Amino acid sequence: MTERRLLVDSDVFVLLAASGSLLRAAELLGFSQDQLRRLDALTHMLRESKRVQKKYSQEIRDRAGGVAHAVSPIIERPADDDRLQLLLSIKGIDEGEALLYGLLAESASCWLTSGDKTSMRALVGQDALQPVRQLIAGRVICLESILKMLVQTDGVAAVAQAWLPLKDSYKSLSVIFSEVNCNDQKQCLECLDSILNDLKTTLGSDFLFLP
Repeated sequence: MTERRLLVDSDVFVLLAASGSLLRAAELLGFSQDQLRRLDALTHMLRESKRVQKKYSQEIRDRAGGVAHAVSPIIERPADDDRLQLLLSIKGIDEGEALLYGLLAESASCWLTSGDKTSMRALVGQDALQPVRQLIAGRVICLESILKMLVQTDGVAAVAQAWLPLKDSYKSLSVIFSEVNCNDQKQCLECLDSILNDLKTTLGSDFLFLP
């Protein structure tokens, strides 16, 4: 990949698509729809995965599936198979995240948005993966960073209205968009900053893209 791309992991894709926020988030991050890429397995996962069926309602899966057909799948594999196999060998990093991290490490023009904190912690916690961490640092965008940008730009009321219906699928949403926070945008942003600061402590101050 030599052109600028935003790689979107599957769980974040589902949430962004179901909330109607995917293209808005991409715009705020400086990407067009043509520059978005999703995992090829997403559409199959939405139809067949028991984990996904348990986590997301049929309505959410249907909305995400409709959006997925308008976004190009990732068909590339990382050129460095040894690095890919190393990523796959680490507990906490699944096949999809290994592919995404592998591609991210090979192209400075790629960015990744991911909600998989388990894989992030697994990556930064392994000595063998420190070269990968150095290559991708600053180009990993977590969901809370996106939510912060959305709240700053579109206002807490509009964002909460779009995202609260998904609170059972992403537990932090109930905290971020509590009744108190929905009535006080500054407090909502402080809540998001608190979450991001905790992640900085865990992952290192340079790992995540922070708005």
